[in-house]
Amino acid sequence: MTQQPVRAPEALDDPTTLAAMVHRLGAALHVSDAEGRLLDATPGLAALLGVADATTLRGRPLDDWIADPSARREALQALAPDAPAHTGVLTLRGAGRATRAIETVAAVRGADGAVRLHGLLTPAPDSAVEQARDGGAGAERGLERDALTGCLERQHLHALGERLSHDATAPVGVMIARLEVEDMPGEDRDVLRQLVARFLMRQVRGNEPIIRLGDDEFLVVLSGASGEQVERVARRVQLLALRGAPGPLSLGWAARERGESLPAVVARASSQRVPVLVRESSEQRRAGEDVVGSGVGAGFRAGAAR
Repeated sequence: MTQQPVRAPEALDDPTTLAAMVHRLGAALHVSDAEGRLLDATPGLAALLGVADATTLRGRPLDDWIADPSARREALQALAPDAPAHTGVLTLRGAGRATRAIETVAAVRGADGAVRLHGLLTPAPDSAVEQARDGGAGAERGLERDALTGCLERQHLHALGERLSHDATAPVGVMIARLEVEDMPGEDRDVLRQLVARFLMRQVRGNEPIIRLGDDEFLVVLSGASGEQVERVARRVQLLALRGAPGPLSLGWAARERGESLPAVVARASSQRVPVLVRESSEQRRAGEDVVGSGVGAGFRAGAAR
C-alpha cells in the first residue's frame, strides 16, 4: 500500500492548517456552482452578509445580496477554469446596511468534471472603490448609497444639478419609477423596493445612475440623452415592466429644455407619470413567494396603481 506523504502542520498545503485558518481568521469564502448558487460558505461570509447561520446560505445565489449583480453575472459567465481569477467590487446589502466588498473568484473544474466557483470577499475601503454609476463628468469616489436598495442617495441628485447649472445647453433626461402598492407590511414592502431597484439596474447602462428619491420612488438620470433617446429608453423600460416588473409601477420621463434646472426636469417627469399594470406570470408569483413567503406575492396582486 502506498503511504501518503505527511505534510508539515505549518505548510499551507496541509488541509488541517487551511481549515483552521479559514475559520479562525474569519475569512469570507464561498464555493458556488457554475450558475452562482452557493454550495458552501464560511461563517465569515455569513457575517459579511448579515446572516446568522452560514448553512442557510446553501442553495441561494450570492446575487440575492448584491445591489447590482448584472456586471458580476456577465463576468462569471465568461470565466473559464483555465482563466485567471476575476476581481470585482460589489455593493452588498445585509444587516440593514450597504457594504462595499472586493471579490476574487476563480473557476475550478473538479474531479467529477463539474465547474465550481471559488470566491473570497473582503470589505473594501472607499479609497479602493471606483464608483461605476457616476453620471458622467469623471469618476467619483465614496458616493453614499442607500443601505436598503444599493441605489445612490438623494444628495447625488444635488451634485448633478450643480454641475448642470454651469451649462445651460447640456442635454440630460430623467425617468422616474414609483412603486404603487398599498397596505403592505413594512418588511415585505422593503423587499419589494429592493426588487424594483434591481429591476431598474438591469434595464440601464452602468454609467446611468439610479437614485432613490423617496421611500417608493427611484430616478434614472440619462446624461447626454436627447428627448427622443429618453423616450426610447423609457418606452423600452415600460414594455419590460409590463412583462416582468416585480410589482405595479408608475413611470414618468422628461428631457431637459434649454436652461432648465435638473430639479425642474425631475418635477416635470414626476407630473407625467403613468401607471404600468404588471402582467404577473406564475413564474413571477413563485419568485415573489420564494423571497418572503406569500406576503409580498399577495401584495403584488392586491396593489393598484394610483
